[in-house]
Amino acid sequence: LPISRREATAGTIVPLEVPVRCTCTRCGGRGESWAESCVRCDGRGTELLRHLLQVTVPAGVADGDCFSFTVTPRHSPSTRIEVFVALTD
Repeated sequence: LPISRREATAGTIVPLEVPVRCTCTRCGGRGESWAESCVRCDGRGTELLRHLLQVTVPAGVADGDCFSFTVTPRHSPSTRIEVFVALTD
């Protein structure tokens, strides 16, 4: 998560887009459409969807600090997210 030194000192909110594995929206997780494999998920029954988050970075973080949290999209398993802070000039 790249942030400036000023943002690290004061704290900030950063938009972050993460891929989250979800049930395929086309086949409903069956992996097929009638007798053929689902084109969208290639027969797996799941697909990666982009999930937009707003990460609150507290004041006083340092380069290399790590945050972890769990994202639970509707009708999908939880996904653990780890974010590492990278200070930029």
